Amino acid sequence: MKLNCFFTSYMRCLNALRCLASLCCIVMLASVAAHATAPSQDALLTGIRENLKYVKRKSASATAFSTPTHTITWKDLRITLEDLLTTLPTLPAGADLPSSQFMLVEVTSNCLVTGYYEPLVEVSATRTQTFAYPLYRLPKEISGNRQGRRFFSRRQIDLEHALAGKGLEIAYARDPVDVFFLQVQGSGRLRFRDGHTQRLRYAGHNGWGYTSIIPAMERYGYPQDIKTTMQTMRRFLAAHPDDVPEILTANPRYIFFQQTYGGPYGAMGVPLSPMLDVAVDPKNIALGSVLIVQGSLPDPAGGADIPFTSMALAQDTGAAIQGDRLDLFCGHGSNAATLAGLLQHPAQIYLLLSRRAPAAQSSQ
Repeated sequence: MKLNCFFTSYMRCLNALRCLASLCCIVMLASVAAHATAPSQDALLTGIRENLKYVKRKSASATAFSTPTHTITWKDLRITLEDLLTTLPTLPAGADLPSSQFMLVEVTSNCLVTGYYEPLVEVSATRTQTFAYPLYRLPKEISGNRQGRRFFSRRQIDLEHALAGKGLEIAYARDPVDVFFLQVQGSGRLRFRDGHTQRLRYAGHNGWGYTSIIPAMERYGYPQDIKTTMQTMRRFLAAHPDDVPEILTANPRYIFFQQTYGGPYGAMGVPLSPMLDVAVDPKNIALGSVLIVQGSLPDPAGGADIPFTSMALAQDTGAAIQGDRLDLFCGHGSNAATLAGLLQHPAQIYLLLSRRAPAAQSSQ
């Protein structure tokens, strides 16, 4: 029932987002601020301010990124963010941004939109027979200048216990699959046995590239003819516990954490807002950009996909987020996990650009 209630709100939210009649009509999220699954206008404005702080640290004349039709400088992004902060507070809730002040520039017409979330993992502060799988801090050997160089692989860390006894353990989980997916998400919450919680954020990695574990799962019998989601992967791993070590170590990349308060934090170092902030490949889309995403979201009841158009802020990155892919932060908890697991949908991505920006004026 709780899940149904969540998705009832979720689908109301989508219905409010579904209209982009033309590229001159830009949908704001303020009209669905009453729903917990959509960000409020305050969250949107806060996120834009954080984007502006980030963009202002860049050289104004330097290229931030290029679209098929425009070269976008950091100055273009700065002017757009400043104009949004001036314009948005003056608009009634649900009003469109004026097309006389803003335009859309297509970034890609074939983007894969996926989802990520902040998982909650049950842990113990000490190793026990039940809680035996450690979460590690960043070793000093790979901090600083050594970050990014190859260190111990996942196999060496998990199966050969290369870091055991070095005082790097933050906590111990009951399931290695929980540890793995926490690393995939890059941040999360720990709930200790006494009931208190602690947030973790990304601290670094072991220098190895990311490799999908799906081919390894297929070697152990995972069906190739089904749509893969986080839920189908977890079900398969739960049904094949003896194969889990070999499957997980097919991905040699290992993520280390640090304890933190507030957040969760993205690559820009600012707290992420659910259903607003996205992870991008910074070679394709610069951090600090304001995007319009036009695509679809999954129907939780298994029906047809639900069209939607939404504003998004590029505030995060991820090892698996490469090329024409965008990862939507869905929040925390089981509902967010369900949405993130189901979301694997194509979309068109546009950059929101002020008409005062030099890149916009050069195209007029």
